[in-house]
Amino acid sequence: MPPQGSRIKLSVNPLFSKKRCLEIYFPKGWSVHVLWMNGRKKASSKKEVEEAFLNPIGMGRIKDEVRGRICILFDDITRGTKVYELLGPLFKELRGRVDDVVFIAATGAHAPMDLEDHVRKLGKRVVENHPVFNHHPYDCCERVGVTSYGTPVILNKEYLSCDYRIGIGAVVPHIFMGFGGGGKIVLPGISHADTIVHNHRHIPREGSGIARYQGNPYLKDVEEALSFAPLDVKIDVLVNHRCDTVKVLVGRPMEVFKKGVSLAIDHYKTPFKKGDVVIANACFKVNEAPIAMGRAFECVKEGGDVVVVAHTPRGQIVHYLIGFFGKGIGGKLKRDPIFPEHVDRIIVLSPLKDLASEEYFTVRGRILWTTSWDETLELLREKFKDRAEVVIIPDGTVQYFSPG
Repeated sequence: MPPQGSRIKLSVNPLFSKKRCLEIYFPKGWSVHVLWMNGRKKASSKKEVEEAFLNPIGMGRIKDEVRGRICILFDDITRGTKVYELLGPLFKELRGRVDDVVFIAATGAHAPMDLEDHVRKLGKRVVENHPVFNHHPYDCCERVGVTSYGTPVILNKEYLSCDYRIGIGAVVPHIFMGFGGGGKIVLPGISHADTIVHNHRHIPREGSGIARYQGNPYLKDVEEALSFAPLDVKIDVLVNHRCDTVKVLVGRPMEVFKKGVSLAIDHYKTPFKKGDVVIANACFKVNEAPIAMGRAFECVKEGGDVVVVAHTPRGQIVHYLIGFFGKGIGGKLKRDPIFPEHVDRIIVLSPLKDLASEEYFTVRGRILWTTSWDETLELLREKFKDRAEVVIIPDGTVQYFSPG
């Protein structure tokens, strides 16, 4: 083994592993640049979280208006949001009403979560004391309207049956909606597949894209959909490259989202640099790791290599609409995979090889799978020898470069 140069710790999604980081290293002579997002900072304090609930945006205290049967939506296991950290102060607001609470995992068209997943997101005490349901994108929904874009608004019946509705999620960059968070907890979170397909396929793309939110037609469609079955409260967080919560916003959904986006624009923005080797870690959305790969494609030089770090034995999420269920066989929204012409090799570092998910990443058979950093580095050294310029993206699933 050659003398070692730079050593870097890549964060691991805490919902899936007690190991908080994966350490990688490089030979001496290799130039290594880490592209940190602007918002690299420590987690919010307990006091800051409590303050957010005491001073909601655009409304009074939750405890003064909560009524009837309560539904709490939460983002699913594909997001590293530490929902369990937010339930203590929320339950204080619901004091005396917690027997009337039902939880729904806003899985959209993702595969359902199991009981262990619910515990990871909510905590054992909550799961053992409250019913926690998965959303069903093909059944158990009811039509409540249609948007001006023609999207049929067909939503989860359990959500519609409740009197007071709360959503918990995260404002993070999104590939075509600009930013996630806000009303996405409802559309696609608890929408019927027909609603999701129309929103994702039949909305004009002009004005959409990562970090593009003003005038974004997809967001407009989501906002219209919410008008037929409104959320009463949204709790949105901003996170860092370790999945730590760095900001909590509580209040009326659209006002919370607008405030969240105003902070997220700078928070997740990342300086840009190109390299021979681009290593994109997937942390917050570790089982949607192709998102990180997309950021790496932007940074890699002609003929360079991309390494995607998807450090979870769970593999990539099953997505009923964009996923593949056979060789070239997939859901209604699947796209034909491509291999970018300017990239030489795509290497995916994962504890287990997830061959069924190859077409999420690129053309089947074009990925080099590795299960350790030593194995990955050996592949890179065979090509680049003693000199390479390396760019590292600490969490490519939430970082973005300024739109062109």
